[in-house]
Amino acid sequence: MGKTSFHFRFYLPAIIFLLFEVEIVLFSPIFLAQDAFDSNWKSAEWMQLLKAESILFFVILATGYAFAISLKYFDWDKPELKPVSFEGPVPDFAYEQYNIEQERKNVKQDITA
Repeated sequence: MGKTSFHFRFYLPAIIFLLFEVEIVLFSPIFLAQDAFDSNWKSAEWMQLLKAESILFFVILATGYAFAISLKYFDWDKPELKPVSFEGPVPDFAYEQYNIEQERKNVKQDITA
């Protein structure tokens, strides 16, 4: 099989999706533990503890989601590349001439090798 490569912009949302899916699975013990409580605990105290922990967990989850949105991790649009403008003492044609000369040297070295 051939080697397939994906653009990096697809990896980050996939990793974030997996992260949120795992965190949602971590909510299941909270829901399953609602009926089971120790004899030393009253049912109301246990439910308050479960609610407080689930709210704290959800706040952390929502904060991470808001952070990912604020950094535009979920944007699928390709960013526009802005050309870099550089003005220096050397004119542009001199760079082009230098690149042509370097390419000629490389071709000569390849022929002799």
